[in-house]
Parts: sequence; C-alpha cells; structure tokens
Amino acid sequence: MKEKIILVGGGDHARVVADTAEMSGEYHLAGYVDIEDRGLIFGKIPFLGKDVDFSDLIKKGICKAICTVGSTGEMSVRLSVIEKMKSAGLELVNIIHPTAIIAQNSTLGKGIFVGAGAIINPSAQIKDNVIINTGAIIEHDCLVSQNAIVSPGVVLGGRVQIGANAFVGLGTHIIQGIKIGENALIGAGSVVIKDVAENFRVAGVPARRITNDR
Repeated sequence: MKEKIILVGGGDHARVVADTAEMSGEYHLAGYVDIEDRGLIFGKIPFLGKDVDFSDLIKKGICKAICTVGSTGEMSVRLSVIEKMKSAGLELVNIIHPTAIIAQNSTLGKGIFVGAGAIINPSAQIKDNVIINTGAIIEHDCLVSQNAIVSPGVVLGGRVQIGANAFVGLGTHIIQGIKIGENALIGAGSVVIKDVAENFRVAGVPARRITNDR
C-alpha cells in the first residue's frame, strides 16, 4: 500500500509536483493544504485545509509532505512554509521524476523535488528542500545548499556551490568552480563567470550585479 503524503501549497508548482508524484507511483497524494481552497488539483486531489492545520492531519496519520510553494525569486513565503512544516513535525519526502538521471554516488537530503529530464551527476550534493527543476543539469561535485531553487534549463558546471536559499533563474549557465552566496538571486538567462556574494542580485551575459540586493 502506498504511503499517504500531502502537498503544502496548491499553486502552479504544486501541479508539477503532483504530476511527478503520480508518474513515480511511490506515494498516494492525500491532498494539499494552502491559505485558500483552490479547488481540486487535476479534478481529484482535494483541499485539506489551511497550513495551520498540520497537527490535525498528523493525528489522522498523514505525516509525510513536500513543500510545493514555488518561487520566481522572492523566497520568503516558501521559506516560511518550510519552517512551519518542520515545526509541526512533518516528515519531508523527495519527489523525483522517473525521467530524471541521478548518479548513484550523489547524495540527496529530504524534501527535494527533481523535475523531468534533470541530471544530477556523480558526487553532487543536494541538500534539504531544494528544487531541481525541469531539464536542469547539476554536474559532478556540485553542492546545492538547503532551500535553494535551480530553475528549468539551468546548467551548473563541475564543483559549483549554490548557497542556502539562493535562486538560480531560468536557463542560467554557471561555469565550473563558481560559488553563489546564500540568499543570492541569479536572473534568467545569465552566464555566471565570477563568484556571487551573499544577498547579491546578478543578471546578464556575463552576469553583473544589479540593484535592490536581497
């Protein structure tokens, strides 16, 4: 019998995760929680209540979950939800698309989503609550720290380090050995050839610092 899990968040990213979970066949989606009832996901995955209702769900035996609140660069809501999940004692699960390629000696934490066609190569480390989105490539010996988001089509060269809570935008390429600091934001389509400091926002080809750091 498949274990029941809940999705924490009912928006667009939740639908991607739900589809991936169903394709993997590992879990039964008991439903989702959100700040509002968004209706049935795919006409069958029900709204279970607001985020604050975790304790009631745990009493009913639904103890496993994944954060399905996405982000396009503003991470505060997602990070707040993750903290609520941890405080409630929910067990974080990984949802991995069956077409993803993950090297045997890479390491994955908990609460991770890996999208369709993503590649994680040898000795890469993916920490808790990371999103590795559709078609992203994580080369050998990379580190993607907790809560970071790697958007669709991103390519990380070998030994790249992504700091905690960082956001790497759509289609970005980061050359080998680069370090991206905590809470940094990399704009879509960037080519990063130099280290990026904590809280910096960069964009462009090559990527340069932009205003309104985080």
